[in-house]
Amino acid sequence: MRGTLVHRGQIARRGSPVLGVGLVKKIVRSAQLRPKSTPGLTRSGILVRGELGTMRAAAETERLGVLRSYQVLDAPEEDVFASIVTAAAQVLGAPMGVIGLVDQDREWFLARRGVGLAQTGRRASFADHVIRDGEPLVVRDARSDGRFDTNPLVRDSGARFYAGVPIVTADGLRLGALGVLARDVPAVDEEKLATLRVLAGHVRAELDVRRLFRQVLESRDHLLDTELLVSMIEHAPVMMFAKEWPSLHHTLWNRAAEAVTGVPRQELLGRTGYESFPAEEIAAFHQRDQRVFGEWKRVDAEETVTGPTGTRLMRTRKIPLQAADGTKFLLGISEDVTDLRAREKELDELNHSLEARVEERSAQLQRLEAQLHRARRLESLGRLAGGVAHDFNNLLTVVLGYAGLLAREPGLTERQKREVRFITEAGTRGSQLTQQLLAFGRRQIRRPRPLNLWAVAQGALSLVDRMTSHRSEVVLVDEPAELWAADADQAQLEQILINLACNADDAMPEGGRICIGVANVPDAADEIPGLLAGPAVRLQVSDEGEGMTADVRDHIFEPFFSTKAEGRGTGLGLATVFGIVKQSGGAIVVDSEPGAGAVFRIYFPRSDQRAVRPEVPVAPAEVGADAPRGDETVLVVDDDEAVRGFLAEVLRRGGYDVLEAASPGDALLDAEDRAESIGLIVSDVAMPRMTGPELVERLRRDRPGLRALFLSGYASDSSPVPAEATLLDKPVLPDELLAAVRAELDRE
Repeated sequence: MRGTLVHRGQIARRGSPVLGVGLVKKIVRSAQLRPKSTPGLTRSGILVRGELGTMRAAAETERLGVLRSYQVLDAPEEDVFASIVTAAAQVLGAPMGVIGLVDQDREWFLARRGVGLAQTGRRASFADHVIRDGEPLVVRDARSDGRFDTNPLVRDSGARFYAGVPIVTADGLRLGALGVLARDVPAVDEEKLATLRVLAGHVRAELDVRRLFRQVLESRDHLLDTELLVSMIEHAPVMMFAKEWPSLHHTLWNRAAEAVTGVPRQELLGRTGYESFPAEEIAAFHQRDQRVFGEWKRVDAEETVTGPTGTRLMRTRKIPLQAADGTKFLLGISEDVTDLRAREKELDELNHSLEARVEERSAQLQRLEAQLHRARRLESLGRLAGGVAHDFNNLLTVVLGYAGLLAREPGLTERQKREVRFITEAGTRGSQLTQQLLAFGRRQIRRPRPLNLWAVAQGALSLVDRMTSHRSEVVLVDEPAELWAADADQAQLEQILINLACNADDAMPEGGRICIGVANVPDAADEIPGLLAGPAVRLQVSDEGEGMTADVRDHIFEPFFSTKAEGRGTGLGLATVFGIVKQSGGAIVVDSEPGAGAVFRIYFPRSDQRAVRPEVPVAPAEVGADAPRGDETVLVVDDDEAVRGFLAEVLRRGGYDVLEAASPGDALLDAEDRAESIGLIVSDVAMPRMTGPELVERLRRDRPGLRALFLSGYASDSSPVPAEATLLDKPVLPDELLAAVRAELDRE
């Protein structure tokens, strides 16, 4: 009665056997291996090694026995374990990973990534500490940790960081650890450790599957062995099933199979069960079953199984077997890898996300490097321009000053007057050029105040309109509500508006709109990362002009760079704007493409004070032959002999008694001799060894009410001028000097 199986008195119809001893006998008789005993274990898994000294030793003996029962120590590495190690390393972005099994005196690596060693000693191993505590282990600096500093992975491979979780059997025995290592310290949190725990569970499941296969093949002959095997199959944590050839009827269906599929064994045994699964799943099952029997070889595949918890992804291995009576059947073992694949997908998505973020970050760094390179180039040009302009200012002071004195000489012929006028006009153009260079080099003298930028723009609108051609329409966008104030110099702001508007006008030969707008920006870093951070006020000037190429955009703020025809402009307009903005602690960017116009956005840090009313420009009064005069004693201090001589000459012609000092040291000596007679000091600001303000401070220790007038060709952080002091910009004209001296002497 071939095919009839008896199990505990039950008789099954031929071709419809249930899970029982008979089938297991067929399975074990199909194997040509003798059973192998596991050292230290009986068939029931009970320790028989005799009495041990302590419970700890007994537990360790049991643990080692179970570990060796898997028979994987010193075996070749398998792809499935290698893939788990790779996934674990990717969780933390670490270059190294190991599955370490803790043997009696060593940690042996079942699989490894980025590690050349096959094993390490147990005493300094990471896995040994993991199994002792039974909890995840995170070591951030193993090189300074006395427990691990002699571990070859630390000492020789340079590993500094380790994170590992225990690999635990269903009975709670700790076999080893799944760990990752790195030379740097990656970010680690509970979510990542939880992912490592899931992966460690898959290591245990894979080990169980292999042991179960081996035990199926090694068990033989004895009923006790068979009954034990039946129990192991029935309670296995993985899905196990068998099908008979050629009917493909199920002859084995364990509890795990019932749980995964939701199909009870009484519904499936003795039948194909095709009606219990979706058609597409049945087609895949059938195709692989035919392949097993047709090619008579093991088939590994991942297949979907629909059950009560939804569709699960199962990693299935199907093995062909033949019983002693010639019956052919396949034995299948399926492990649920749904969570593992989901984690791998998350890791892939995370990797793609990280790669995208790295690419974005690299692009941002490249942009910042380009900005830094341009800023350094402009900074170098600014220092050069500022230095040249400072020296040129002194020269212009002499040229324009003596030209002014010469123009006031009586008896000049018309030709001489015209020549003096030419000298004055050329010097004035040079002075304007110098002021632009000083602005670019951030050496222009500033008088910042908390200003409403929209109000300043409104006040300068008529001036801007006059400076641009009739083809262009200048439009000021409505003032935003509750506009913040910004600390800025009003004259410099007006200069920015004029320069940008004129630049826009030149870019629109056919005419167009020039729009000026002002807005609050809560955090400038959101709009211009790397250039400015914090609350700011944005001044924006846009046009409908020809636009710019990327190459032109990269150079527009450099002095003397121009795309205009020769003779049109100095190439300093935008360089001046750049210098003013930088001197004001702000930032400027331009957005432009060929044919799409240009938008200049300037950001000024928000002031913590309320805005003051903008000043109304007043034209300087004409001071000619009737320039104010005086007879007081004035001490003139300037280290430039020509400038000092001009200042002294103007004051002497104005009736003053003049003392000259070539340095602050000489001035101190003169003050000692005539301390009481000196009514005013006229001093340059920046001089060697002592600045003009420092000199005046020294003199006021003895003369608290001493008056002072300062002159400067450029702004310097090292020589600040007191806020209440009178300051004249070089070059200064004779009438300007005389008016300022008289005003300072008469000031109460």
